[in-house]
Amino acid sequence: MRVTLLTDLPPEEAPMQRAAREGLKRLHRELNAAITLRTTGSPDKGRRQMRAAAGAGADVVFCLGHDYETLLYEETVAYPSTWFIQVPGNAVGANIASINFATGEAGFVAGAAAAALSSKAAAGIIREGPADPFFARAEGGFKSGFQARRSRGRVIAVDGLEGIGRLASAHVDVALDTAEKVDRAVLQACRKAGIRLVVTDPDLTATAPDVVVGTLKIDLAEAMNRVVQEVWAGTVEGKLYRFDLGSGVVGFELNPKNDAAAGAGVADVVERARADVTAGIVEIEELGW
Repeated sequence: MRVTLLTDLPPEEAPMQRAAREGLKRLHRELNAAITLRTTGSPDKGRRQMRAAAGAGADVVFCLGHDYETLLYEETVAYPSTWFIQVPGNAVGANIASINFATGEAGFVAGAAAAALSSKAAAGIIREGPADPFFARAEGGFKSGFQARRSRGRVIAVDGLEGIGRLASAHVDVALDTAEKVDRAVLQACRKAGIRLVVTDPDLTATAPDVVVGTLKIDLAEAMNRVVQEVWAGTVEGKLYRFDLGSGVVGFELNPKNDAAAGAGVADVVERARADVTAGIVEIEELGW
């Protein structure tokens, strides 16, 4: 089994980049797969690297990031024995599949947790630059989860560092930030304003435990492993592989190092919200990436 990862995401210190690399290592350990990492910085380089990977006999090529969908439809017909997997995305074809994550469901649980952590009438969303391709849909879930427990509650979205003062003026003390790497200045401003954060970078649970109350999570290595197992078994299909809150791949975790998040009452709220989503009592609209 030969597996290649193509990536146009930021350097390896970015959480999803690290997770994808860990996925490659896991495939090597568990399936004895020959693994290759190829980085791309432009569509032309992406095309060359895609051709090179398939031409070298890759069984699976994971395409991590935004910029591959057009290339997939243009290039993959020439390599019918290779499976191309877009992560995340919606591309499908004869030898194309995509992995998609229901992060709106995890966002719902996080929103319910925010309502349990705060007595305030509003929660916040902090946007840092373009929407993260993995967690873009978490915002809608977060708003729904907060308002499910706080029927008259508001969720105020602001842009980066400049918006934190607005959240503080609205007495917001819990906010969602889905940036893959939270800006240090944003983190410090939230600390100063008394705003606790739900984030996507797991490292912050340890490095900023006073600010971070919970983390949205995607086990990308597990998702990669499941798809490659299907290639190995010959059962893979040209379809969308969607991982939801009940899959064990997508989730929300309270930060046990944060005193407020460690309260038993908050944990109970999180478990009830998670159960409601996985039982289908709550439906989160999932659109786009």
